[in-house]
Amino acid sequence: HYVILPSTQLWDVGEYMATFGGERCPEGFSYSSGTNDAWLSVEDLRALIKQHVDPTFSVKQTSPDSPTRAIDMATAREFYEAAMASV
Repeated sequence: HYVILPSTQLWDVGEYMATFGGERCPEGFSYSSGTNDAWLSVEDLRALIKQHVDPTFSVKQTSPDSPTRAIDMATAREFYEAAMASV
């Protein structure tokens, strides 16, 4: 897997690599999601949330006759905080 770190002073690439391992990409390396051929489905993403963030995660239907699904803001906030805590 790849980790793309922002180019801000908040991130120390050397410290990140010393802590988590890894190596720099070759000079000139480029990534574009437009050429990505490995996409996750909605179900894949839900499974990853359950596996890594919240084993009790569930999707709530917004109305009985609507196929639109949503998570409530509390769940979204918890997901965000858990994701940021692992950084």
